[in-house]
Amino acid sequence: MDPLEGRLYRADMTHVSIWQRPSSLRGALLLKVVVPLLAIMFGFSSVLLWTVERNSERRLQAEVELVARAIRLPLSASLERNHERTLQQVLESVLGVGRVYGAYVYDRDGNLAASAGVVEPDQDQAAIQQLTAGGELTGAYQRIRGRAVYSYFVPLAESGGQINGLLQVTRRWGDFEQDIRRLRLIAGGLGGLLAGAALVVILLGHRSAVGKHLRQLTGSMVRVAAGDRAHRASAAGPQEIVLLSGALNAMLDSIAAAERQVAEQQAREEALQARLRQTQQLAAVGRLAAGVAHELGSPLSVIDGKAQRVLRDDELSEPHRRALLQVRQQVARLSAIVRQLLDFGRAAGSPLRRVPTEVLVHSAAAAVADELAALRVALELQAPAQTLHCRSTRRASSRR
Repeated sequence: MDPLEGRLYRADMTHVSIWQRPSSLRGALLLKVVVPLLAIMFGFSSVLLWTVERNSERRLQAEVELVARAIRLPLSASLERNHERTLQQVLESVLGVGRVYGAYVYDRDGNLAASAGVVEPDQDQAAIQQLTAGGELTGAYQRIRGRAVYSYFVPLAESGGQINGLLQVTRRWGDFEQDIRRLRLIAGGLGGLLAGAALVVILLGHRSAVGKHLRQLTGSMVRVAAGDRAHRASAAGPQEIVLLSGALNAMLDSIAAAERQVAEQQAREEALQARLRQTQQLAAVGRLAAGVAHELGSPLSVIDGKAQRVLRDDELSEPHRRALLQVRQQVARLSAIVRQLLDFGRAAGSPLRRVPTEVLVHSAAAAVADELAALRVALELQAPAQTLHCRSTRRASSRR
């Protein structure tokens, strides 16, 4: 780029807002590919994590339900026989499982018959009676002494099938929350790891698949701009880069062909101008030679005619005769030179001009007037009313 053009370009770019400046291809990939991909991954991971959390919660609830079902029959038999010690032993054995926060047995009137756990339950007696009368297996989240727990209620029945009590098995909500927190940490770590891996893969892939070839293409442009007009970009890389390189090479070939045509045209024009200058110079010399020949031709003709007429005198002495012959020889020599000048003037392309035939006839008659007078010849002129195209030498004429 020309330094002036570069300064103008930088001056123009200073007026462009930062939001209007073109971003790099890497930035465009991050903004238009990586960010939407991460958003999709985050949404999918959130749905998947929510599903896993629900399944984990159901699994923990199922463990509590399984424990309650396992001790249901022994507790029903002990409650039917009023074996309080057996009830207590069975409930305490449940705590050894490690997944139970507390276990409580109520009679048919809603009174607490036995309990095992960290805190005593604070259930409403009427609510216990209602659950006992309903005879349904149910579970619910509640608070016991200010602690969040999950309670599972199992009705106890006598051998005859009549409901005689209710079993409540609880588990701390912290167990559920701890499991869910662990799942979230794992999911967050995996999501971050996948996002980082995707970012690294895209950046490295851009560098190896696109960036390297773009740098090579830019280097080729810099070399061409520096004056290496014979350099061409290598057609390597992805299809888009190959097409771009081919278009650049085709443009450089077109520019080179146009420059060659311009150079050839300039050479032809310079040759034509040189020939034109030479022709103009020759024409000027020819016009000068024709003018000189014209000015010398008529006097030489008169001199030669006069000398020829004197030589016809029989009384002329020999020395004068030889002198006149020498004069005629020199006149003939000069006439030859004049004819050469006339020939050169014709070759140089002396321009034609319109001359009436009457002027030409009177000029020719004036040249031989003395000879005709010596011979006592009368010349009568009858020139046609025509115009001839003659050269400036007046020695040659041609009818168009």
